[in-house]
Amino acid sequence: MTQISININLDVTFDEETRTCAIKNQIVQVQTPEDLPPKMEHKLGVAEIRYGIFTLGAKSAIGKLLPKATDINVIYDDKSYPARTHTTTGGRIDRLSSLIKKFHVNTILTFDYSVEKKELHVTIPTSSTKEKEER
Repeated sequence: MTQISININLDVTFDEETRTCAIKNQIVQVQTPEDLPPKMEHKLGVAEIRYGIFTLGAKSAIGKLLPKATDINVIYDDKSYPARTHTTTGGRIDRLSSLIKKFHVNTILTFDYSVEKKELHVTIPTSSTKEKEER
C-alpha cells in the first residue's frame, strides 16, 4: 500500500440570487513518496569524526543524488555550513570539520537532501535524543 498526498485548490464563485456555486478553476496536486525529498539515517564513524566528512555511500538514497565536486550547504540547528562533495567518491561530503565537532562516533543523524537548493538538512532523530537523556 502506498500513501499519497493530494492537494486540491478550487476557485469558486457563489451566486447569491440563485444560491449556486460555480467552479472557475481547479488545481489538483498529487504527491507520491517518490516526489518527497529523500531521507536517510546514518551512524557516524571514526573516519568521519577524524577527517570532518560525511560518508553517506554512493548507493544510498541521498548519495545517488549528490553530484560530485559540487558546493552544497549543510544545515544543522538552523545554521548553514558550506561544504563540497568529493571529486571522485560518491556520497562523500567534505569540509565539515566545524560541524563534525558537535558530534561523536556512533551518533545517529537523519539526512534530508533538497536537490533544487543543494541543501543537506541534518538532524538528530528524536529517538537518539531520548537515548542521550536516559544516559
